[in-house]
Amino acid sequence: MYGHGYYDGSQAQDAMAVVAKWMGKNSDLRVVYHDGNAVDADIFNGVIRIPKLACSNGLTDESLNLLRGRVYHEAGHISQTRLSKAEYPKGVLFEILNAIEDRRMERAMAEKYPGAGAVFGINRDYYNQKIAEQAASAQGIQAPIWEALVAMSFQSEGSMPQWRLGEKAQKYFDAAYDVFVEWKGLKDAQGSVKLAEKIYDILKDTHEQEKEEQKEEEEEQEEEEEDSDDGSGDGEEGESEESEETGKGESEETESSESASGESEESDGEGSGGPRDFDEIEDEEDGESPESEELDDSEGSASGSNDDTRSSEVDSDSGDYEPEDGNPKGGEEDDSEAETPNERNERLEKELEGESKGKGLEEFQDEDISEALSELDPEDAEYLSRRDLDEHNMIEGSEKDKETFKTDREQVASSVAAMTSALVQALRAQTRCRKMPNLRRGKIDRRKLVHIAKSLSKEVFFKTRQGEKLETAVSIIIDESGSMGKYHKVRLVAIAVGEALAQLNIPFEITGTTTKYFGSSSSIQPLNGMDRSNPMVYNHYKTFEQGWMSVRHNMSKTGAHFNNVDGEAVEYATRRLLGRSEARKIVLSLSDGRPDAGHSNSHKMGKNIVRTCKRAREAGVEVYGFGIETSAPRDFYGADNFVYLKDVDVDFAKSFVSILSGGHLYVGV
Repeated sequence: MYGHGYYDGSQAQDAMAVVAKWMGKNSDLRVVYHDGNAVDADIFNGVIRIPKLACSNGLTDESLNLLRGRVYHEAGHISQTRLSKAEYPKGVLFEILNAIEDRRMERAMAEKYPGAGAVFGINRDYYNQKIAEQAASAQGIQAPIWEALVAMSFQSEGSMPQWRLGEKAQKYFDAAYDVFVEWKGLKDAQGSVKLAEKIYDILKDTHEQEKEEQKEEEEEQEEEEEDSDDGSGDGEEGESEESEETGKGESEETESSESASGESEESDGEGSGGPRDFDEIEDEEDGESPESEELDDSEGSASGSNDDTRSSEVDSDSGDYEPEDGNPKGGEEDDSEAETPNERNERLEKELEGESKGKGLEEFQDEDISEALSELDPEDAEYLSRRDLDEHNMIEGSEKDKETFKTDREQVASSVAAMTSALVQALRAQTRCRKMPNLRRGKIDRRKLVHIAKSLSKEVFFKTRQGEKLETAVSIIIDESGSMGKYHKVRLVAIAVGEALAQLNIPFEITGTTTKYFGSSSSIQPLNGMDRSNPMVYNHYKTFEQGWMSVRHNMSKTGAHFNNVDGEAVEYATRRLLGRSEARKIVLSLSDGRPDAGHSNSHKMGKNIVRTCKRAREAGVEVYGFGIETSAPRDFYGADNFVYLKDVDVDFAKSFVSILSGGHLYVGV
């Protein structure tokens, strides 16, 4: 998709390879661009469907990362999740498998492509925050199994959930987490299926245990209510005993009352119609009820240790059970007593299904991606390009290149020395602290103590004005198109800039850009509604993370190749800079004029670079165009942001110092 500022150079290459190499070269994976707003995939046929608008300008970094994450995720499943349709489970078991396989697949992708792993991490943090917002809402989270699976996924990746789990979700989490983390040792998707089955059994058992605990609580509550009722009956009985002394008739009535009370207590002891659970039946098997018959146990296990079912066969003449169905007289039927293992699994699947359906990462992403695409400025949608085919190359020079670099550097040595000397002196003056004396407020100037003693003046204070810190990062992009006829001079300019920035300890990077094919090549993909399909090639000569002295000989490999797409090159450099912390961010573009990818629509590319520069400047990034013996780039970068150069000389040094100082300094060399 897009270039970005989140990775070092090698990670940028690896991250882009997920899209560029897989989608551009992998015959098992095909990309279809559509007019909708969602990213989706057919992993069985290796197809990823991407919105055309995802290839436009104007998207925020958050939206871009959501897009990358969705594409990388679906591409990862196509590559890593080797399961046939028949091997995919359904229902709750599928939700568990999906949580496990997502972790295993993304870990495999991160190991192969570190940049993709960085995107997954950014998306995981985003998702964590979204779930926390949902949990804090009035509705909360109504799917405890889904909630537990998400929390287990985060924690197993080292990210603590940002919300407090619900009571039931916490029970599921506590029961299954130690098993869930076994995904880290899995080698394939088949292992994920087996682990999902283990966790499914644990969750079913936990669910049943939760139901039993609730049932026990309800029974205890009912017993407390019955005890309360029995207490009031005892009081009436006491009153009847007291009335025994008043007369014979009343005594007989009391005896009758006591007899009735005794029968009631005996009935309560045997249980005559309330709900009966497995514990009560097992007590009767132990001989606590002399009238009960021995029960036959039938055990079966479909998916867990708690899948035992028991059936009861008793003589219908005993009078304690209904002859048709064996249910206690007057009691409510307990279906679980007679259910088979398959029936139990079906029941649990239905009970757990609602607990496993939550708003997944893909839904969060798709909603926000769709919203971002729908809010694009119409002008941003005017230029669409096949960025998924672009390539990023890390350039590594040889020993021979070191000798070539020495020769090139000698040609600009005098200019570099004069320029860097002037830069150092000017920037030192800019960054030096200055004392402001003769003030009425501030710190006491000890040199004015006499004035204070004799009351000669009230202006005896001073303040210190801090110098301006040079918090600046620079991205240099070089047009490596075949039309760069003065290319050796361009290389010398880039070397001179690199030498000066390195001596000033200003972080910078140098990237050359061209296209993979010449404009008329038959290898270029059809446009199919796009404005560019000729792949761009980014040659990284120096990244921000690399030291200049160790890679500066890479500059000897710069050269003129095929076409140029300057607008997208500036956009890439801008996004790299926006990921940095420096206060000032500067793009220096060395180009020969009109961008052209060989599609006979250079007017569109010209409009795109103008709009890209405008957007970059609105975001706080300064963009300057350098023309070596040409004024053509002036039309695209603007007269106030263009520098004409005939050579690496005094004029170049002046222009360079003026840019770095924000126009505040003039260098006389």
